[in-house]
Amino acid sequence: MVFPNSFSWTNWELHPSVIVGLLMLASAYLYGLARLWRQSRKLPVEPWRLVMTFMGFTTVFLAVQGPLHDLAEGYLFSAHMIQHLMLQFVMPPLILLGTPGALLWPALKHKGMMRVLRICVHPLGAFILFNVALVGWHLPPLYDLALENHNVHISQHVSFMIVGLIAWWPLLGSLEQLPRPHPSVQMLYLFAQSIPMGFLGAIITFAGEPLYSFYAKGTGIWGISVLTDQQIGGLIMKSASGIVLIAVLAIIFFRWFASEESARSAA
Repeated sequence: MVFPNSFSWTNWELHPSVIVGLLMLASAYLYGLARLWRQSRKLPVEPWRLVMTFMGFTTVFLAVQGPLHDLAEGYLFSAHMIQHLMLQFVMPPLILLGTPGALLWPALKHKGMMRVLRICVHPLGAFILFNVALVGWHLPPLYDLALENHNVHISQHVSFMIVGLIAWWPLLGSLEQLPRPHPSVQMLYLFAQSIPMGFLGAIITFAGEPLYSFYAKGTGIWGISVLTDQQIGGLIMKSASGIVLIAVLAIIFFRWFASEESARSAA
């Protein structure tokens, strides 16, 4: 990877691989909608779901194109952390909220596919897959390789999006054949998910020296030292992800509490 000569907030270099990938996903989504519309002759999803899906695709576009992409790939580790959080904590819930089970079932109904998915989206399977990808890609040799090799970097981002969708499935999955776990299990799952990311964020934050040679040999930007940038990135990983997970845990708890109270009142 070659460091850019200068940074500009107005630079929006478009990458064909990203555009083609997003167009393919959008086409598959629209094809599924058209298929359902032919069956019922009415809009197959609520308008808000369409908005969620559009926002999910927009999140991917903003994360891997334009100035944030340039900052992440040429100057700041902390910008790379924001990029990764967008792909793992913003895009997946938006896409899952925007995609009803009826849209997914034709593509996932094969027995072999369902067997694999049952293992992957089980809370334990989702926990393992998400955190293996998280920790593995943040090992310095792999992290530097991704920044120096474009194809490896694409693989990194794609894997983050896939495991992000898997990780959010136990909370937001909409397929009846792959039901969500009980709210108590969901809360335990969220608590467990917060531990590895918080631990990794702390290691990065409190490291006494730069961990990633790619940024250490760079030119830097805005007078931010490599170590300070790394500390900011670690704090972003630890704090931002923790806030999201705790917020979702609180929502699940209060909705569960409200449903239990409603059931008691009805009885």
